[in-house]
Amino acid sequence: MSKKTWSTILVVVLIIAAAVGIYFATRPAADTPPVETAEPIVTETAMPTDEVTSSPSAELTPEPSLEPQAAVTETLSSNSAQEETAQPLADVLVAADEKAQELSSSVEKSTEDLKASGEAIVDGMEDKAKAAKDSIDQTIADIKEKSDVVIADTKEKVDGVSQNTEDKLQAAEDTADEALRALSMDGQKVKASIWHTFTKDQEQFLEKTVADFNAAHENYEIVLLSQPYEDFLGSVRSAVVEGIGPDIIFNYASEAAGYVKPGLVADLGQYIYDDEIGIKDFEGSLVDGVMNGEVKAFEDGLIHYLPAYTTGPIFFYNKTLFEELDLSVPTTWEEMEKAAKVIYDAKGIAIAGFDDITDIVQMLIMETPDGGYIDVSNQQVLFDTPEVRAKLEWLVDMVEKGYFRLKPTGNYFSEDFNSGIVAGFIGSSAGYPYITPADGKFEFAMAPIPAQTWFPSWNRGPIVFYYKDDARAQAAYEFVKYFISPEVNAGWTKSVVALAPYSWTKDNDAYKSFLAQDTLEAQALQAVEANLSVAGSLPAVQGANVVRNAIKTAVEKAALGDMSVDEAWTEAVTISNAALKDE
Repeated sequence: MSKKTWSTILVVVLIIAAAVGIYFATRPAADTPPVETAEPIVTETAMPTDEVTSSPSAELTPEPSLEPQAAVTETLSSNSAQEETAQPLADVLVAADEKAQELSSSVEKSTEDLKASGEAIVDGMEDKAKAAKDSIDQTIADIKEKSDVVIADTKEKVDGVSQNTEDKLQAAEDTADEALRALSMDGQKVKASIWHTFTKDQEQFLEKTVADFNAAHENYEIVLLSQPYEDFLGSVRSAVVEGIGPDIIFNYASEAAGYVKPGLVADLGQYIYDDEIGIKDFEGSLVDGVMNGEVKAFEDGLIHYLPAYTTGPIFFYNKTLFEELDLSVPTTWEEMEKAAKVIYDAKGIAIAGFDDITDIVQMLIMETPDGGYIDVSNQQVLFDTPEVRAKLEWLVDMVEKGYFRLKPTGNYFSEDFNSGIVAGFIGSSAGYPYITPADGKFEFAMAPIPAQTWFPSWNRGPIVFYYKDDARAQAAYEFVKYFISPEVNAGWTKSVVALAPYSWTKDNDAYKSFLAQDTLEAQALQAVEANLSVAGSLPAVQGANVVRNAIKTAVEKAALGDMSVDEAWTEAVTISNAALKDE
């Protein structure tokens, strides 16, 4: 039972006790005096609680004795009186017990009612709690749905802000890069170097160009360094790999291709197409064969080289000797062989030496019916055919007969030609200024080489190396940009006796005037232009420079008798394929 029920019962008991106490306190006194006997008769009778003392029991004083019968009667009378007196108390107790039972029943009824009410309340609360939970769940679902929309909207906005932030960061980074490009870490000029093997007159033009550039650019300084001709490219490669090489050399796209995979050449495209420092009208400035066949033909799709001048092999010949022997200038290789026999039989000298035998062999390969050079997709050469081997046999035979020479006594065949050791040579049109016949003993002239369907035009220009220094790379680019500008480029083509590759230079008045002159220089360039209609380019891919060297070595080994033609050519093919596959 609950505490409330127990409290109710306790109150009832206290009421009953109080009623009993009141009854005994207010009852009337007995009419008959106490009976005295010789020996007291002790009758155990309930006594009112307020008449009990705490003193010890005393000896009762004996009273005069009554007659026995009277004593018995008195006693019985007394007992009867007590019974009559106790009866009302019993009734009260019965009534109280009934009342208590009623109260107990009432309490139990109240308890049951309370319990039922409590259960009803609990059930009601559970229903309300469930309803509240359902409401909360629905609210959460609504909030989640709305939050998803808000999150999506916020994400979109954040993405927009993020993109805007990235753009701003990129702009800041570009600004920082520009600052880095402008100044080196210690506040001094950013330096870049050029290594070259140009001749004295060409070096003088370069020196003036470098000085003019440095004077016009307060943030950059270009240093020009002449290098030994012997194994120049080998020295450059070793230095670049070590991180101590030049920033610029002048060479072919095929040479730049060997540095692409290691990441040792700069991406010039990032500067060329830049809104601030780019080259205006760069697209369309070069003929398609040069732009797409060389400049944009690197395997990574980037630009690592730009042509600065176009030359090509021409035939320098002893005009006096040809007239003496009544020979016409050869226009085919068959005519070349016939004239060579006449000259050798008459003078005991070769009709021609080759400053670069590799280009002649490449031309012979490309002019072979159904011939080819490199299969880029399959990374292998296409010149391992019987027809190509037959042409190589012919070339080696011409060397063995003394009709051709492969190596000069000095650096260039122009020196042997000047001294009369050879009747002519095939070399770059840029070699014109070095033709100075000894003691003026003969007159010379220049003519196109006997190209029929393919001509190896030479587009040489700056290759920019990269040493993980963006400021240094841009300094080199800025010089390249300056070097190929119309006025400077026109002066350079005149210095090296070459054609201009760029449309803006071809439109330059100084360049036009140079080509219009009736001079030997113009004659040399006309000999190149005569074959430009069949000019072609070769893939500038990884290993292309190795293929060039392998071809040259094969011809030299076969001509010197170190190997048979087939053995030498098989070796060249094997080396070339391995290089193309980067093995």
